[in-house]
This record gives sequence, C-alpha cells and structure tokens, in this order.
Amino acid sequence: MVREQKMAFGLGVRKEYGHKVDETRKRIEAEKRESLTVTKIVPNEDLKELYVRMAERYTPRELWEMDMVPA
Repeated sequence: MVREQKMAFGLGVRKEYGHKVDETRKRIEAEKRESLTVTKIVPNEDLKELYVRMAERYTPRELWEMDMVPA
C-alpha cells in the first residue's frame, strides 16, 4: 500500500496467496475514514469484480490505455 496526502494505492492479489477480502474491506474503510481516495490495481477483470463498491479499480492495461504508466 502506498499512501500519499489524499490517495492510497494497493495491488490486488489472488486468494491463493493468502488474500482475504474481509481484511481488505476493513483496511479500505479505514483509509476512507482518513479521507483518502483508494485505488486498487488488479491483474485481471475477475479480480476487479472483488473490489466492486470498495475502491476505484484498474487493470494494468487500463492504466496503460489512460497513459498512466510508461510504455
């Protein structure tokens, strides 16, 4: 998790690697209480669905298409 003054960025990982959605939900809620905008970067569309209504979600391809990452 990377925190800036108004934003928090995190990487979404697969459940097989110990990821627990409830723990993530609690962390995101705490960050929102601190008035942070929370953004998750996820590897694919399937994992993107896990974060619906929790945070802004983007795949690397979406970030690349928005010119948010270098080519």
